[in-house]
Amino acid sequence: KVREQDRMITLSSPEEDRLKKVFEQLDKDKCGFLSHDDLRLEFQTLKHEVSKQYIEELIWEVDENQDGKINFEEFQITYRRIRSDKLGLEPRKLYNLVWFMMMDDKSDGVVDVDEAMMLMFMQNGKNFDDGEVLRLFGVDPAARALEVSITKTITYSEFEGIVERQRRDRIAERSRNPE
Repeated sequence: KVREQDRMITLSSPEEDRLKKVFEQLDKDKCGFLSHDDLRLEFQTLKHEVSKQYIEELIWEVDENQDGKINFEEFQITYRRIRSDKLGLEPRKLYNLVWFMMMDDKSDGVVDVDEAMMLMFMQNGKNFDDGEVLRLFGVDPAARALEVSITKTITYSEFEGIVERQRRDRIAERSRNPE
């Protein structure tokens, strides 16, 4: 029997390091797990309003042992599971936050094109599609106004709206055109 973890992608060493850094950044009280308060504080730092229920749902989506908090193993498995999810059906509340924080190399609450390109290259190597990054920033890859796009930044709220819209569009497209 093949374990779920065996079907998930393997992270590169730099990506694994970045993931650990984000976990430590989220673990505000340095207790080794992420609590409701840790996540609430991070969303406040990012100036992104979320309800108590949203954070409870986020934890529930990830909390494999149902202890009401997220340990590093749960955090890592969730990240790898979603990176392996080709259909876009896995719950992504925590992943979206983590992905944004991994891109935000300067930890300044915004992501610029260079930061996004760096993470996409780290995740996908030479095979990454820089057009995906440009679309994230609202730049038409065909037009490729790179000088303009490099100075563009997005906040977490903008990022979450964009990636969720893109995910819904991909799911809708697959339902219209099943393979």
